[in-house]
Amino acid sequence: MLKTGWKYYKSLITCLKNTGLYCIYRFKVLILFDYKNMSNKKMKVMKKLLLLLNALFFISGYGFSQVFEPIDASTSLPQVTFSQLSWVDYDNDGDLDVLVFGMEDAGSYKTGLFENKGNDTFEEVTDAGFENLGVGSCAWGDYDNDGDVDLLIQGADSNIDPFTTVYRNDGSGIFTDIEPGINQVYQGNERWADFNNDGYLDILSAGFNGTDYETKIYKNNGDGTFSEEAGITLPGVINSTVEWCDYDKDGDMDFILMGDDINGNFVTTLYKNNGDGTFEDSGMNFPQVFLSDAAWGDYNNDGYPDLVIAGFVYPGRITNLYKNNGDGTLTLVDDSTFQKVSHCALEWGDYDNDGDLDLFLAGTEENDDGSWSYYTYIYDNNGNGTFQNSGIELPPMFWGDAAWGDYNNDGKLDLIQTGYNEYYLAQTVIYKNTLDQANTKPTAPSGLTAEIDSSSVTLSWNAATDQETPQDALSYNIYLYKYNGDTICPSNSINSTGYRLTPTLMGNACQNTSWKINGLTDGTYFWSVQSIDNALEGSEFAEEGSFTIDVTGIETPVCISSDVYPNPAKDNININLGDLTIEKVSLTNVNGQTVLTKAVNAKSYNLNLQNIVPGVYFLKIKTASDIFTEKVVKE
Repeated sequence: MLKTGWKYYKSLITCLKNTGLYCIYRFKVLILFDYKNMSNKKMKVMKKLLLLLNALFFISGYGFSQVFEPIDASTSLPQVTFSQLSWVDYDNDGDLDVLVFGMEDAGSYKTGLFENKGNDTFEEVTDAGFENLGVGSCAWGDYDNDGDVDLLIQGADSNIDPFTTVYRNDGSGIFTDIEPGINQVYQGNERWADFNNDGYLDILSAGFNGTDYETKIYKNNGDGTFSEEAGITLPGVINSTVEWCDYDKDGDMDFILMGDDINGNFVTTLYKNNGDGTFEDSGMNFPQVFLSDAAWGDYNNDGYPDLVIAGFVYPGRITNLYKNNGDGTLTLVDDSTFQKVSHCALEWGDYDNDGDLDLFLAGTEENDDGSWSYYTYIYDNNGNGTFQNSGIELPPMFWGDAAWGDYNNDGKLDLIQTGYNEYYLAQTVIYKNTLDQANTKPTAPSGLTAEIDSSSVTLSWNAATDQETPQDALSYNIYLYKYNGDTICPSNSINSTGYRLTPTLMGNACQNTSWKINGLTDGTYFWSVQSIDNALEGSEFAEEGSFTIDVTGIETPVCISSDVYPNPAKDNININLGDLTIEKVSLTNVNGQTVLTKAVNAKSYNLNLQNIVPGVYFLKIKTASDIFTEKVVKE
């Protein structure tokens, strides 16, 4: 029953549909609608009425805490269960949009991307072109290193066939299915991570391919294609959870894998990255769970990521917190505060801006008499290694998803949640955080250095600071690009401002203050790093560092600041190279995108910047024998 529970509910809904009746049961009232005999006009009106009744039933009976208030825009989003969602700034405009997909009450699937229009309103991006899916997973990441985030997604389509792909973000709300050549799966999990430290996001995919359960890693080849890492063998699981994190702080990404294998055995394994393209079982003994979730987060602010897991273990449920000992091991924390759940969602975030991580938990538990109880709790971190129920009243939901994110940019984490409520009605709700205290973003790191070893570089920096989050608890996010504009390691942030396009808890360097990138070719590189606090907010990026890789090691890139003026500039920049002839000039933004190119053939040139938006750019000046690079600012 638990393995195929979602199919059971879908079949039940389909059966009701085939009778021509739609029913809602609430407060001992059964409402039936004979929609098969309705006109199209009446059916449209009835659908709107059903949405309104759904929302009213959801809110009635709950005295919402003033900490989190549901916003009106929630009713315009797909109301879904067996669902996934994510906050994302897909259009790089400095506010969070939202992706929601899953199964609606009528049994249909829906995938919707909704643009943040401000004033608590969201509008569907109708040209996105996504397949309608349910029972799956999604993740955003800049796989092609072009400065905007792309979508990795899996799920069941309308025919209950597996579907998995990468949608390339082409700008203006247009996405293209790149058909990446990875296996089609659903009822599993998809996650991006650069497992081999080459600067390109790889894929970890788990799920059901229609015949068998599988878990595979696909390497990003750097040219828009992916290749299966055949030498990495992992147990195939469904109803799965996969979460990456450099838990042992050795400079590469590890992951935890949870789920149900083809033989009905439950799996919970933490895989350690060996740094050579292989993984091994960490050897730690965890409860074997499925219908689960997991979340990494440094709850005690000691500089090491801890782990919380929840799910079904025969014959009950667990929610376990594991402390990172800093020596590559995790220890179970003896704390019975957390409700034990399955069909669950777990999310760390500092919603009250006191500097430590609080825990969102939602899920369900079967009682001794066979009935079910449903829960949604937020646990306050007391700052001494313990937690307590915040008392914030949110309607219980399960078999869905949740995510923290500051959608209105007021310095406070808001919340979005999907799933079934206790009356088996699908819900999607955005809650606005109404607390008074706003978060202060952290400072930028300092002291950037680069150490070259053949074709690899180890980037290092000094720890940043923050008014709320302790220094040890900060994580870090880097970018690296080559002088010709090719980005090698994307930040998933707007590099000019530090605004994060995907508000995850940790950056791509996790809680390290150094990170290694392999396989660089000869040339001059520029890089920087930002810090990230427990409220998921990023600092501005540090002043860029640079280095050159060639057969002789490190060289200083050629700069010509005395011949480029004024800088900063408003309308024009004068370029004079003396006796050298300028063949071409180009202007590249901090995301590695070329915004202006001019053919010149002169010893001096006046570059017009009137149509360039203010910001930081890199001016590249090509002569017959050299390419000069200069950082410039357009006011």
